[in-house]
Amino acid sequence: MKRVTCLLCVLLAVTEVMAQEIVPFDLPKPSDRVVYRPHNPAAAFSIRNNVLYDATGTPNLGVEFGLGRNFSLGLAFGFKSWNRFLLWDKNEENPTKWRHMSIVPEFRWYPRSVSNGHYVGLDGLYLHYNVGALKLPFGLYPDIRDQRVQGDLFGAGLFYGYAFRLSARWRLEAELGLTGGWFKHQAYECETCGKPLGARSGWTLLPKLGVNVVYSIEKKQ
Repeated sequence: MKRVTCLLCVLLAVTEVMAQEIVPFDLPKPSDRVVYRPHNPAAAFSIRNNVLYDATGTPNLGVEFGLGRNFSLGLAFGFKSWNRFLLWDKNEENPTKWRHMSIVPEFRWYPRSVSNGHYVGLDGLYLHYNVGALKLPFGLYPDIRDQRVQGDLFGAGLFYGYAFRLSARWRLEAELGLTGGWFKHQAYECETCGKPLGARSGWTLLPKLGVNVVYSIEKKQ
């Protein structure tokens, strides 16, 4: 019995020594743990400007609202109320007339997440125009070179783009697409006067090109 008691005492002493040498493992505090938070649609609101559209002399502005992690809705508006490229161009010898207004709603899908990487989308288009004596590149729309047309166009199309992150709030987007639309306008003999040549309507295709500078207004999550 004494031997058993002595053996138990020795085992307890060895266990106590080993316990003192073990370094305790500290579990991370709740504040140190990485907690996944799902995408917050309210954090994905942005304002953008298409610099290629600016290059045509048309001020424009667009907004985008996140609809979850992968989808968004947007609306863009462009307005040019003066005849020539620049607002202050008052050269009466320049026959060009180019006044228009555009409204473009759009729906985007981002495979990764809103505002990141590749995206594809659907867009609509309403265009009111008053154009004459305008020569476009690649021989596009030859009817407006020697006459003036005034009317409306309604269309829809597909587009693809890529969003490049520049910082936490700034990004650059490049996009291209194609829009099909139905137009109805009145044609006139020349850019500012002349008798009407009759109403015309039909279908046409419009290219979509954009280089957008975008600023995101995001709430911290």
